[in-house]
Amino acid sequence: MREHIGIFGGTFDPVHNGHSAVARSVQLACSFSRMIWMLGNSWQKSHVGAPMNHRLSMLYRATAQCPGHEVGLYEVNRSGSTYTISTVRALREKWGYDFPLTVVLGWDSFVGLLTWKDGVDLLREVNLAIVYRDIAPSYLPDPLSLLWRGRQKHLLHGQCYGVVLDVPMVPVSVSSTHIRNALRTSDNYSGLFPDVAAYISEHDLYR
Repeated sequence: MREHIGIFGGTFDPVHNGHSAVARSVQLACSFSRMIWMLGNSWQKSHVGAPMNHRLSMLYRATAQCPGHEVGLYEVNRSGSTYTISTVRALREKWGYDFPLTVVLGWDSFVGLLTWKDGVDLLREVNLAIVYRDIAPSYLPDPLSLLWRGRQKHLLHGQCYGVVLDVPMVPVSVSSTHIRNALRTSDNYSGLFPDVAAYISEHDLYR
């Protein structure tokens, strides 16, 4: 049986229970054999709450609670600008095209895909699993509207790339921004894995 690998990218600043809920939901819906949490290097972010080494340590602690999940270091090990299209092309060059590789995107990221570097070309390399909460908005610009109308609930015949997958899920009321703001003024660690909360406390992060 071929592997089906999922790529879940983000700055994870900090990683929290909402990230885990998304990752587990998509893994279940898409039957990933492996889920790789790809830590981004934040080069496009104007503000980063914790340095890369701390975010990486927290991510290792979080994924240790999720069987079949692992941390990806490709973007961590690169300096300067990194784009999703560059990452998936590098992974395909390394691993080949003979197995399904699926990138997990939130609805907002999918809506903005046309502003990404070679965004639509992602489907030449990977499948896209689109996670949305409640009801997805009805308006999408072309060609995203066409892609969304042709979406699937699962990979028919195990397509290796080119498929848009539909993954609705229950809303999760936690965000990294909310957690950072709460930690600046209190010891409120709600929404965090216990091991991650302990790490943040030990290293006095987000103060």
